Amino acid sequence: MESNAISQIGALATFLGILASLVGVIFWFARLEGKVSKLAEAREEDKKAREIRDLERDARVEKIEAQLAAHRENAEIHFNLRLHQEIERRQDDRFRRVEGRLGHIEEKLDQVLAK
Repeated sequence: MESNAISQIGALATFLGILASLVGVIFWFARLEGKVSKLAEAREEDKKAREIRDLERDARVEKIEAQLAAHRENAEIHFNLRLHQEIERRQDDRFRRVEGRLGHIEEKLDQVLAK
């Protein structure tokens, strides 16, 4: 009879161990599902916040692009400085040549009138 009681106690202990393990696994899965749902909610909130930031950034980019286009079209601001300097230099050279020729013509006139 003793062995029968011991085997029943052993079977009961084994059953309780298996039951405790099963409860632990179920509890662990429940915690895991809670963490996964929290992560999913956080991702949704982050996605919404990201969409809002993207829309704001797109609006800023469009505004800047409009300003840039207006700036590019403003011909009063934009000219090629190097080209302008080259044109000025060439005009100065032409004026010097014209002045030199006028001086030469004046000398010739003075010589003709002096005769």
